[in-house]
Amino acid sequence: MSGRAKATEISNNGPGKNGRIFIFTRSGWDEQPRLRHQVAKLLVEAGEEVHFFQGSRYLWQKVSSSDDIKISNKFYIHRSAQLLHLQLRLTSLLGWINGIVEARSIKKSISGGVRLDDVVINFNYDFSFLRKLFVKNKIVTIINDDFIAQAKFFKGGHVRESLKKTCAISNEVLAVSYPLIEQLKNWCKPKLFLPWADVPYTAPMPPSSPRNAVLLWAYIDVRIDFTLLCEVAKSLPNSDFHIYGDHFWRIEPEIKKAMAFPNIFFKSSARLDNIDLRAYYAAIIPYKSGVADIEAVTLSNKSFQLLARGLPLVTSGMPNFFKHPSIHNTSTTESFIDALNQCSEEFSVIQPSIEEFVQENQPSARYEQLVKIWTSI
Repeated sequence: MSGRAKATEISNNGPGKNGRIFIFTRSGWDEQPRLRHQVAKLLVEAGEEVHFFQGSRYLWQKVSSSDDIKISNKFYIHRSAQLLHLQLRLTSLLGWINGIVEARSIKKSISGGVRLDDVVINFNYDFSFLRKLFVKNKIVTIINDDFIAQAKFFKGGHVRESLKKTCAISNEVLAVSYPLIEQLKNWCKPKLFLPWADVPYTAPMPPSSPRNAVLLWAYIDVRIDFTLLCEVAKSLPNSDFHIYGDHFWRIEPEIKKAMAFPNIFFKSSARLDNIDLRAYYAAIIPYKSGVADIEAVTLSNKSFQLLARGLPLVTSGMPNFFKHPSIHNTSTTESFIDALNQCSEEFSVIQPSIEEFVQENQPSARYEQLVKIWTSI
């Protein structure tokens, strides 16, 4: 399994050592890492046997050798078959039929059949059929997106019904933000489950010249507030704004406008460890206001990755984002500029607070949280 060494030592004691953990998600394993990939990696490194079911193929597509892959003795990747795209399952009947198809496909990939000590971690809002497949097993569902807000038809009514059913069949439901917890409270008793740091805190290296740059490290799409970005760059002419990440083709006109500013620079997508961070005094997450799925975020997956490298954060468009001295949540251009100025002035002063926060949120803390859930069900 590729990736960094463990950030902290994880105990190899815990449930699952004699069983298997099945993770269900719509993400491909080779996609940009998200929470589901991190959970899988965390569990494998803790000594668990993990079976990762990635995004489904359609029923009429040919079965491929890549549908069932053994990566190691502890890690397997599978792909099941679906009948309809999730956005087209607009009625309970269509969802039920698709569930039958998908359950049969999943069953074929479970070597030796389901065992009593198997554990399920589900990231899909519409997988209530899992209870018929894993009748007496522990099912933990993790909701990490506002799926109702993302629905394209009927104001998400069909999604709401599917989510309700999936919560009902789950032994435990976890959510990644406070707004999602409020949404799910109607059907269950959800608990908060935040991302974690991929590495221990590392004190920033002394720069060869004063820190004068700001980092935006993200997938660049229509949710990025380019108007805010340009206004801030204009107001802070002595700061350079470096933007790393792939971009959505529809925002190319916005990118061209931003490139007209002499202190905004677009760079190719890169791993954080391949970026020289000595020039930066802050990282920014500048989203537009009023985007439902963004407003539901309490702590983004990349937040701890940036904080672990000593970079304080400045956000916009995220009113429910986690509150901490190293995280500046803003709602206006002026407050965004003030926050960046504060980060520049207090960069060294804030480091002990960042270090403590990062060390409290290492992989071992999340693994222990999952262990407590398993043992309490």
